Amino acid sequence: MAETKSTWESVGGNNGDRIGGNANKFSYTDKDGKTHTLQVDCGTMFSDKALTGYDNFMPDLFESDGFLLTHCHMDHIGGISHMLNLRRDELKANREAGKDFVIHCAPYTQKLLEDNLALQKMPREEWPKFVKVEDGKPFEVAGFKVEPFAVSHSAPDAMGYVIESPDGVRMMTMGDFKTAHVPLGKGWDNDRIAEVAKKGVDLMFLDSTSATQEGVCPPEKDVEKGIKDIVAQSEGGMIVSAVIASSAHRLHTVAMALAEHAKETGKKPRTIILDGGSLKRSYIALHRCGYDIEKQVKEATGQDIKIYDARAPEVQKVPKSERFYVCTGTQGEELASFYRASQGMNRNIPMKGTNCPIYVYNLQSCIPGNEETYAAMEQGFKDLGCTTYFPDRYKENKFLTHVSGHAKAGDIRLACDLVAKNSPRPTTVVPVHGDPAQRKAVMKIAQDAGLKAAIVPNFAAVEVSKDGKVSYVQPTSKQEVWIGINDKNDNFIEPDFQYDRVTRDVETDKLRVVETIPYTKAPVEDERRGKGKGGKHNGPQKKHNGKNKGGRFNAAFVKKGGRGGR
Repeated sequence: MAETKSTWESVGGNNGDRIGGNANKFSYTDKDGKTHTLQVDCGTMFSDKALTGYDNFMPDLFESDGFLLTHCHMDHIGGISHMLNLRRDELKANREAGKDFVIHCAPYTQKLLEDNLALQKMPREEWPKFVKVEDGKPFEVAGFKVEPFAVSHSAPDAMGYVIESPDGVRMMTMGDFKTAHVPLGKGWDNDRIAEVAKKGVDLMFLDSTSATQEGVCPPEKDVEKGIKDIVAQSEGGMIVSAVIASSAHRLHTVAMALAEHAKETGKKPRTIILDGGSLKRSYIALHRCGYDIEKQVKEATGQDIKIYDARAPEVQKVPKSERFYVCTGTQGEELASFYRASQGMNRNIPMKGTNCPIYVYNLQSCIPGNEETYAAMEQGFKDLGCTTYFPDRYKENKFLTHVSGHAKAGDIRLACDLVAKNSPRPTTVVPVHGDPAQRKAVMKIAQDAGLKAAIVPNFAAVEVSKDGKVSYVQPTSKQEVWIGINDKNDNFIEPDFQYDRVTRDVETDKLRVVETIPYTKAPVEDERRGKGKGGKHNGPQKKHNGKNKGGRFNAAFVKKGGRGGR
């Protein structure tokens, strides 16, 4: 008879000096030696194709009995469409046997994942079955008891989970988090975290991304003032800005800032114009999840904010000096709206012959690794004669136009204190989602709070016995295993993916191809891809007879339409 144990392993996410490819493996070995496994997240890790030959990397596949997602960012969900490709035959056989592939997640995460599957033309019948996750509503999956709790992040509906094994071992993952208030949906609540901790926490996994920065991560509300300031500075000119599409709180912040500025000055609010497919899909997903930005802004300020698709005919009726463009492509992605505008190649945004100044504001700081493209994009706008403002990630900026979604040292200290004061059992903290310095910073904060802490790299494991004893199993090799993703067409509209299983030497960073993984491709001619129930729609400029006509986004439409809806 085997000794029972509960185990956690990072299959991706604790990647040395890289962030991304997050995937966590929670397992329980019963007395008969059978292992039950729960996977949390399956993200992609960004890659410089010129250096590696791959567009992205994702964690290697492993068998799991259940699947949870923390939130909608691609470093947490981007690998799922590729996993469905690689497991196509297996999952088809399971469906025919009456066993669906099930994912538990919050509504906004579901909608953006569905959009991603539709965009990659995944046949509708191959999509997972989704089960809605809500704060404070426990459920069981694969023999584990799971208690979801809301956290704050830059995307709505971010969730943390306490995963309790049949032995009663309780493992708490925060996902990506901060402790500030968020404008859309539930967010971090001290009392809720304390309530969860009072039931006991054996292991706690903490986001380390901003742990080396002192203080607490500011709330999204603080960005409102910065945006009001740039609107005041840009009087008489057209404004072009950029956001990360899935960080949808920022769109709400822009709308509130424009409304508040109008209220304070007695002027008409600028019109928000969205350009970029992912941003439009994100906006539609918000409406379908009950987040009506225009309605919320009207209730809060009394101001009517209009939000249009950039291709809508109504845009031409808006004076250029009253336009506030919001684009995708904050990091200089070549095909994105913001970058194309910087090169004067975006037909939806008039960068020449405007008869008014053009002010360009990036509402996102540079993500490490993108410095060259970030700077080149700003220079492109300057070459077009624009006045630019691109925030510096590491310096104090003139305008506060961006706040992170990741916990700083003060946020982490609060999380550790809440668990230390409320958990009736010893807690060990494992830092995740950060480089070595960031994870060490979390470890020190946890230890200062009276908690135990350990640095655990990818493919190492933490084991907890039934009586709460914690032990560590180190990796047996210095070679990490990943799946390299290469779109041979270099065309996100009609991709042709090749998947290679590769090893990465953790000391030299060298890659070695182990094998090209065979898989069955979905038929190119299959017209059902992304269609069917809740499939493709005719775009946000669809005409209707409601009060919001033409290209203005309308709640009644987006609830019925929306790419990949249910």
